[in-house]
Amino acid sequence: MLGIFNRYRDVASAQANGPCDAIASLAGDVRNAGPTLQACLDATPSGGTVEIPPGHYLVATPVRILRPVTLQTQGLDASAPPCFANEARCALLHLAIAPSQVGGAIMPFDIVSNAVRLDGIVFRGTRLSDPKLSETRCASDKERPMAGGVRINGDHVSITRSVFRDMACYTALEYGSGTDTVIRHNAFTGNGTHNANLRWADGLTIHNARRFEVYGNRFRDNTDVQLIFGSCI
Repeated sequence: MLGIFNRYRDVASAQANGPCDAIASLAGDVRNAGPTLQACLDATPSGGTVEIPPGHYLVATPVRILRPVTLQTQGLDASAPPCFANEARCALLHLAIAPSQVGGAIMPFDIVSNAVRLDGIVFRGTRLSDPKLSETRCASDKERPMAGGVRINGDHVSITRSVFRDMACYTALEYGSGTDTVIRHNAFTGNGTHNANLRWADGLTIHNARRFEVYGNRFRDNTDVQLIFGSCI
C-alpha cells in the first residue's frame, strides 16, 4: 500500500451544492480523491449538499468540514435501509492518509461546525488494507489519532445510516463536544486488532454532550470499548 502513495495523482475540481461530479471518475481508483472531495465541500455554501456516487474512493489526505453542509451518497433514497445492510449502495471513503500527510489534522476526517449532516457514507480505515502503515501510526503518540476515523465538534449534527469500520486504532468516531445531535442507525464494526499492542480501537467515543440521541446503532468487534459516554448530560 505504501508504494501506491507515490503514484497518486490528486484531482481538485469542485461543483457546489449538489453532486460532486468531479469525484465520480475516481471511484475504484488509486488516485487520491481527498482534494476533490475537499474542493466540493469548500465550494458548497452553508446549508448545501455534497453528494458522492456509490463506489470506493481512496482518501490519502485529511478532509475537513468547516461549515454546515450535508454529505451523503448520491441517489440513496430517504427510506433506504442503512449502509450496513448493503455497502455497495453507498459511497465508501477509504481513509488511508499518506505518511507525509499528518500536519495539524488530528484525525483523517475532521468536522468543526454546527449543523453538519452525514448520511449513508461508509468510512473505512487501514486495519486490513495496510497493516504496515497501521502499525507505524499506532505506535506513535503523535500519529495514533490519524489511524482512527472521524472527529466531530459541533451542535445539531446528524449522523445516520453510515458505517465506521476497520480503523487501525484509537477510535472510529470521536465526538468532542456538542448539543442536540442525533447518531442513529450506524454500524461500528471491526475497529482495532485484539492481539496487537497499541492497536486497539473504540467504536464510538462521546466526550462532552448535551441532549444527544444515540439510537439504533450496531456495535460489533470493536477491540477496546464499543461505546463510551465520557461526560454527558
